[in-house]
This record gives sequence, structure tokens and C-alpha cells, in this order.
Amino acid sequence: MKQSNQNRRRHSPRYAPALLGAVLCVCTAAQADSLQRLKAMSLDQLANLDVSIVGKRPSNLSTTAAAVYVITEDDIRRSTATRLPELLRHVPGINFARIDSGEWAISSRGFNSRYANKLLVMIDGRSIYSPLFSGVFWEAQDLPLDNIERIEVIRGPGGATWGANAVNGVINIITKKAERTQGASAMLALGDEQRTGWVRYGAAVGDNTQYRIDAKLADRFPYTRADGTDDNDHWSSRRAGFRVDHQAGYDDTLTFQGGAYHEDADDPTYHGWHLLGEWTHVHDDGAQTVLHTSFERGVIEAISGGLLVGDGGGIGQEDLHTANMELRHQPLPIGAHDLSFGLGMRRSESEIDPLAILLKVEPMDRTSYLYSAFFQDEITLVPEKWKLVLGARAEHNDYTGFEFQPSVRLSWRLDADTNLWASVGRAVHTPARAERDIQFELLAGNQELPGFGTLPQAFRIGPNSRWDSEELIAYELGLRHLFTNWAKLDLAVFYNVYEELAALRIDTPQLIGLPPTGVLINGEQLNLGRARTFGLEASLDLRLREDWRLQLAYSYLNMNVDISDESNDEVFLGAAEGESPRNQLSLHSAHDLSDTTELDAWLYYVDDLPSQGVDAYTNLDLRLAHQVNRNLSLELVGRNLLDPHHFEWGTTLIGGDVQQVDREFFLKLRLDF
Repeated sequence: MKQSNQNRRRHSPRYAPALLGAVLCVCTAAQADSLQRLKAMSLDQLANLDVSIVGKRPSNLSTTAAAVYVITEDDIRRSTATRLPELLRHVPGINFARIDSGEWAISSRGFNSRYANKLLVMIDGRSIYSPLFSGVFWEAQDLPLDNIERIEVIRGPGGATWGANAVNGVINIITKKAERTQGASAMLALGDEQRTGWVRYGAAVGDNTQYRIDAKLADRFPYTRADGTDDNDHWSSRRAGFRVDHQAGYDDTLTFQGGAYHEDADDPTYHGWHLLGEWTHVHDDGAQTVLHTSFERGVIEAISGGLLVGDGGGIGQEDLHTANMELRHQPLPIGAHDLSFGLGMRRSESEIDPLAILLKVEPMDRTSYLYSAFFQDEITLVPEKWKLVLGARAEHNDYTGFEFQPSVRLSWRLDADTNLWASVGRAVHTPARAERDIQFELLAGNQELPGFGTLPQAFRIGPNSRWDSEELIAYELGLRHLFTNWAKLDLAVFYNVYEELAALRIDTPQLIGLPPTGVLINGEQLNLGRARTFGLEASLDLRLREDWRLQLAYSYLNMNVDISDESNDEVFLGAAEGESPRNQLSLHSAHDLSDTTELDAWLYYVDDLPSQGVDAYTNLDLRLAHQVNRNLSLELVGRNLLDPHHFEWGTTLIGGDVQQVDREFFLKLRLDF
């Protein structure tokens, strides 16, 4: 099997010219008037999008007092992505690194890691973070990208609206209503690194009900180790889903959706399902009452030591059942005030079955509850000029008890094209189960000891019931300006103050056995750290011509982490400064060569990651797309074109294999009926 992978890798580059030739031949033969493509929105429309991620109800993007970025439907369609996480690479302020063929490190404004715990991610308002680590298993999120209407991203705290763990950012993936996916569609992508395909069918039942069903299959081939051989990171995914939207009379809307998945990697594997229901009632005054419920089960098998630090053997299984309910009302107008408020409850039942002595769990079964209430008052100080938004969320969890997260946001509209905003807010990261209930023993190479030779070394990191919430106070300023309809500028600066950050206290190494057979280093996580970060994020959209758009994005991040003298953490918090790039720059050129042919190019630069041993890199992605006729479109995509291989992530504690990200080509075919 390994030999066949190597042969595939040696000969696969020759396919790229053939694929390119096939696409160009089709482009030449096709009629120019076969089909008018989907036109991109104007910059004025982009500047005035309605977003709901800030206050859980639609608000105009141009006057929103937060660092919000929207990945539109057209951005998704023109991207080179085949997986959900890949859509986030070029968002200003997002730290993105590909670890291997099926794993990513993604965060906002620093503190990046395999399971970054300061970023809240949702799909249609359903949180997909794992209570085990308070991170996201990105490899288990593989819905068809064409089902996504838009992705709303907040850089900065969102705790006052969304609750704990919305510390450095919030991402909400919003899927299309069933009425927008009627008919049959299919997509197939074939390349030297992946095979991906999905099918979808949508229809109506009567005048008031629409539905869709879909299924997606994907296989990702192994990436390359530093020595040039294939790694064991082959990844495959099987997923199916549905959505039903029903208009129950004039005032009520019901939505039901669900899905099941099975993600098979060398370590770990994931399988599970979810169901979501939402009822929306529109009152006579336009206000809405919304009841949102979701139920899900997720199983992670053969959890690796790599969940924290790198490769490792299978050591356990988690079976997680989650139920979530939220009732909210928005808005309630009282004079110059628009009030929104709601109540929520989340129940998580986690069962961990350790399979080896490398993991100890106490208790093995835990059921936890999270209760919440939120309130927001949007105050019009001066109509069309000044707006003040006061918000707060109170929560109670089983680990740290009561948490309060307030925010103040102020927006000043200077004129029709210019808006200034400022905000200050508090957010917290509450302890995850891995931090309170689990003891890890991680093999960490060898140590040379005089008189004893080379002995194996292990770290033992124990749970800590005294571990409290990490806290953030964030200060932000922003500017949005529309230069007529040819350029749009979005600028944000921030200063973040972190307290009570978790840091590792490592004890003196101990010899095991007599005579010694190994070295054991005990560690404990405590709230011994603090940090100060500041940065800048800028994006500039240019409409050079009706058929040519440029998007330029730049991010700067400066991190200063301070750890108490009680801690000698050089692995976790001590490495945080060097795990997020200081500078990031990207340029996207979207050019319509004709009514039926598009050419997209992404040139991007990412600064070095000293803690990961990763050098700065520059790369290029290209997409050539042609609409052959009303039913058929073809795309040729090349990614990571400037180098055959490059590193984006390394390892921090355990050596393990480090994967390189490979250059790749694939051909994508899309059918619509």
C-alpha cells in the first residue's frame, strides 16, 4: 500500500497538463452565450450586507461596531476549497495552518493550536466545539460547500452574545434555505491528492414546504514527511444530511435539519449525527420570537496523544451526547431602545473509555449543564449618526459557577460612506473536561543521563480542580469607508488583556525503577499566565472593472506572554507567542474572462512560526472555471503552486512525524438539473 502511494506521487504531476488541456478544449468549443454566470455583488451591496453574528438578529454590516468579515456565496463558489476549514485561510485576523491531509490549526488573533480553545464555531447557530477540549474537530465538519449561504466571522470577543469560549472570535456558518437548493445537483473533484464528490436533491411538497437531501464522499491521500516518504495521514469521509423548511401560516416558520457522518483517519476516527429544529414567530410589530433546539451524538475513537501535542498511539474513546435549547425575543422597541433577550440551556453527557495506561479519567462518565441568559439594548443616540449597543450574558457552568460577560459597542456614522466604531468587552474561556478530569501520560522521546545511558522520557500532566476560567478584556477601534463604488476599506485595531491564563508547572524529573528504566516528569496546569496582544487587520476591495475585482488583506499581531515564576512552561503557554504569525498578507484576483469563463488567483504570505519550527512561506492558488452550458461547469484548480512541499505546522512536545503540505491539482465537474 505504501509503495502504491509513492508511485502515485511520483507520476501524478503529469496529469495536470492533461487536465488543463481538457478544460481549455472545452472552453474553446463552448458557445460564449451558453449561460450567464452568477454575477458578484457590487461593493455597495457588500458594504451593506445584513449580518446576525453580533446581536443574533440582522444588522447592517456598514454600521456594526465589531470587526466582522463575511465570506459570501460568491466567495465560496470562486474559492479553491473542497473542505469547510479551507474557506477560512484568507480571512483577515484568522490564523490558519494545515497540519496534515485532514487536520488544521485555526484561531483568531493568536493562541493558535490544533484545538484552539478561544474560538467559538457554529453551523446555523449550533455550536460544534467539543466540551472535551473546548476546540473544534475540523476534520469532522465536511458538509457540501454549495449548501453554505455565507460565513460570518467576528474577530474579537463575542461572549456577551454567544457565551463562554467566544474569546478571540466567533464563526457562524449559515446554510441555504431549502427553497434555494431545488432540483438535482452533483459535484465531482478528482486530483492527485484527493477525490471528493457530493449529490443533492431538493423539491417542494405543496406550496409551503421545501426540502433537500444530500450526501458527500471524500478521500484525501497522505501528505509527505520531511524525508520525502508518505505519511500515514490518509483521510476519508462519508456524510449525509437533510433540511426541511415549512411556512406555517403567515407568521410562523419551522426548520428541521440533520445529518450523520463517519470520518475515518488513521487516528482518530469520528462518527455521529445531529438534529436541529427552529421555530420562528413574527409578531405584528415585526419582532420575532425564536425557539432553537438541537440534539447530537459524537463518538471519537482511538483518541491520540496528538490531540494535545502531536502523533501518538490510540489511547481512548469518547461518546458525547449534547442537547441544547434557546428561546429569544428580538427586538422589543421602547422609544430609542431596541431590546433583545433570551434564555438557554445546554446538557452534555460525556463517557470516556481509556484503552491504555497512557490515560486516566476520573470520573469516566460526566453529565454537565450550562445555563445562560443574555440581554442586549441597541440605543439610537442620534438617528442615522450615533448608536450605542449594551450587551451582557450571564452563565452558570458546573466547573467555575457563575460567569458574567458584558460588552459596550459604539458606532458613529460620519457620512453615508464612512463609519467609525469602538468597543470594549469581557469574555472567558471556561475549563474543558480534559483540563479537569483527565490525566495524560505522554511519551516524549529519550533523555541521556550520565551513568545510566539513554532512557525513555514521559510527561504526566494531571487534572486540576482549582483551574479557573481564563479572562479577556478587549479594546477595539474600527473604520469602514466606501470610496464611491470602486473601493471599500475595512480597518480594525485591537488591544487585548488576558488574565488567569493556563500555564504548565513542571516538577523536577524523577527516575523510575531501580535500576532506572525511565524518566518521569510531572506537570500541572494552573492559572499562572497573562498576556497582552495588539494588532491590526485591514482589507481593501477594489473593483478595477466590471469584470475584475481585487481583494487585499493584511493582518499584524504582536503577542507578549508573561508567565509567573511558579511556572516553567516552555511547551504550552510558553510557546504561544511563536505559534501564530506576526504578519499575514493575501491578494485575490477575481477576473471574468468572459460571461462563461472565470480566472481566480490567490497569492498569500504567512510569517514564520518559531515555536513550531516553521519558516515563512509564500504560495499561490489558481482556479480556471468555465460554464459549458446551463447544466455543466468545469474547473481546473492548482494549489500550493510555488513549492512542491512546504511546512505550515510542526510539533511542540512529542517528536512524531511532521507533514509537509503538497502541491496539488484537481479537476472539478458540476452538474445541475
